[in-house]
Amino acid sequence: MQVTVKTTKFSLTPAIAAHLSRKLESIARMLSRIESSAAAKQARGRALITARIELERTTRHHRKGIVFRAEANLDVPGRAMLRAEAQGETLHLAIDRMRDELQREIKKWKERSVTRVREGGRALKRRIRKT
Repeated sequence: MQVTVKTTKFSLTPAIAAHLSRKLESIARMLSRIESSAAAKQARGRALITARIELERTTRHHRKGIVFRAEANLDVPGRAMLRAEAQGETLHLAIDRMRDELQREIKKWKERSVTRVREGGRALKRRIRKT
């Protein structure tokens, strides 16, 4: 998975980058099977799943409240885009919430694709029984 990070109104420190990479490891594990199967179909030199992460401080003058925002856009083969956005009082909290929302989106997408396969199998079974 190729990750691109963009920051707005603050600079990315090594500690924040390390926290973000730790949180994205679970997302990469969830998508590893999809990436490996797509890689077999399309053997190119680039990463098939790309993640565009935007970290932002929403305001410069507020010190308290929800002042940080984290957004993730994942381009996954077979799906246009998975998107998650979260806000928090600290940047770490916003990143954690974004990761949780992204995991929910991935699970929902996987369950939907499994359901479609099963529905197709049921329809085929009904056709075979009719003949």
